[in-house]
Amino acid sequence: LAQQGFIAPTKLDADRLAQVNLDRQRTNRDGMVVLNVWAAASLISGSTGWLASDDAEWRAFHQANFVWNLVNAGLGINGIVQSYGDVSHLSLAQSREASQSMQVSYLINAGLDVLYVSLGAILLWRGNVDHSPLLRGWGKSVMLQAVFLVLFDLAMFAVHSVVGSPLRAGTGSAF
Repeated sequence: LAQQGFIAPTKLDADRLAQVNLDRQRTNRDGMVVLNVWAAASLISGSTGWLASDDAEWRAFHQANFVWNLVNAGLGINGIVQSYGDVSHLSLAQSREASQSMQVSYLINAGLDVLYVSLGAILLWRGNVDHSPLLRGWGKSVMLQAVFLVLFDLAMFAVHSVVGSPLRAGTGSAF
């Protein structure tokens, strides 16, 4: 009955388990490449705009983009390096834990990103109240970067959910 899909399997054969683990690594590596491309584009445009802009608000916007994406680049590079670890030895339970941990971390990050959008909105509001081009520029930048990260983190969660689905078979777990 399990072969016909009526009973969820409680175990994966070693080859399939290894493939799911490799798929999780590849998915994360691909995501970190996307993050690094975003960071590189933002670092280039941020440094150029920061140096070339005559408008204080735009200079602040580009400055914040540049600084924010130094962090994104560091996280992306670290993620790529970590994605080359050996996962061939992971048991089914360890694989489930790794998959669940990855998904939960992306959900937590998406929640933090929503807070960053709110922080950017507060900076923008405060900049309008205080007539501060610096705060307005930073606020707009933080909102832009945070919206990208919300979308990125939710997309990574969704893709990791699909990639990790063979590990959840028969567990009743959503992650």
